[in-house]
Amino acid sequence: MPAGRPGRNPCEAGPASGPGRQRLTRRPRARHQRAARLSRVLTGPRLNVRPDGGGRLPLQALDLDASADPATAYPPDGEIATSMLARLPEVLNAAEGTVVEKVRVGQRAMPGDGFTVAGFPATDVPFYVVATHSGITLAPLLGRLVADELYGRESPLLKDFRPGRFASGEILSPPLPARRPDEQ
Repeated sequence: MPAGRPGRNPCEAGPASGPGRQRLTRRPRARHQRAARLSRVLTGPRLNVRPDGGGRLPLQALDLDASADPATAYPPDGEIATSMLARLPEVLNAAEGTVVEKVRVGQRAMPGDGFTVAGFPATDVPFYVVATHSGITLAPLLGRLVADELYGRESPLLKDFRPGRFASGEILSPPLPARRPDEQ
């Protein structure tokens, strides 16, 4: 174990959320333990992987999302975990020795129609709303556009994404869930 962190294994997996996501950890073969090192999100045709600190690797397989129920407890050696773990070498080298510590299923936050919401809810309301499912992708752009709007420079790029589109109270059909990387 690393010095200064008694009782904490650097290879333990940590929290994850989202349908079909799992926490993984690497079991070292050598005497010195090494946590998984990943500095960016990996998106593959059958598996998405992201770093989560401490050697943790939350995984997501879009095609498995449909069968993942947040009300169900899934075992770390069950079918979903085994399937996702088998896919890991497709996107990450040196994945041997990786084990599933825990499987967690959750719901993703997403605006009612599946599209970003950005703007003041009404002209007389003194707060700005931003909600999106694609935050990791859109954050740099949205941050710049929202900052401009807060300083009075309205963005034409955001005109179709205003909160007012929900003002009618119409019940929206939920967006179709992503099943392929290009649908996220």
